[in-house]
Amino acid sequence: LKEMAKNALQAVASFVGFRKMISWLNEISAAMDKIVKTARGFNILTSQFMGLQFALEQFGIEGESLGRIFAKIQKAIFDAIRSPTGLQATIFQGLGLDIDKLAAQNPDQQLLTIFEALNNLQDAGLRTGLIMSLFGDRLGISLTNLAAQGTDAIQELIDRFQHLHGPVSDNMIQAMEDWQDQTNELSKAWGGFKLAIATTLSMALTPLVLVMTEIIAAFNSMEPFLRHLIVNVGTLAAVVIALAAAFKMLSVVFKRGNGILATCI
Repeated sequence: LKEMAKNALQAVASFVGFRKMISWLNEISAAMDKIVKTARGFNILTSQFMGLQFALEQFGIEGESLGRIFAKIQKAIFDAIRSPTGLQATIFQGLGLDIDKLAAQNPDQQLLTIFEALNNLQDAGLRTGLIMSLFGDRLGISLTNLAAQGTDAIQELIDRFQHLHGPVSDNMIQAMEDWQDQTNELSKAWGGFKLAIATTLSMALTPLVLVMTEIIAAFNSMEPFLRHLIVNVGTLAAVVIALAAAFKMLSVVFKRGNGILATCI
């Protein structure tokens, strides 16, 4: 029995450890998959994207907001090109930036270029106002401190991330994407399997549920005296069964106790 219990505990521990490992792997792959797809959507290297996220986080900004920052920059550039005399075009002109050259850069370089121009402004109030106009109030407030640091400080943080984290190779990215894709397919297959089982069970149990419904309805329509009588009889039967089970258990205990005493004597 001890050996069986030991084996059972080992099996449970292995299963729990396996579940934790799968959960951890799913968490890592899901986070990486999101980062990779976002970076790819903006045509940026994953390592560069993660480095910029690290720089944001060091200044108290959520790393996940980087995609929204890029999107706002892209929209501002688009609006400036579409309307050369509009607000966004005026902002870029005030920063001394050529909109055509800015549009030709990748989003990460656009961000650094804009932040460098903002850092060169001597008027902190003007800098804050331009940031709010470009990124909106909520996101802009969180970016004011970072924009005042200049691109050298931001690049140092990006380099620091590369040193701490190490390279993000194509093989790593592909492995995470493959795992995410396969687990998603497994989830869909498992969903189909559960649906098939549920369908079979529902078809088998529905007639039983109908019979039980009729029985309960018939019980509820009885005279109160008969309902109480049935309930009391059922309660008595349950008590008798419970007492019989307890008596049987006590008999087993007494027999084992007698056996132990006989062995000792």
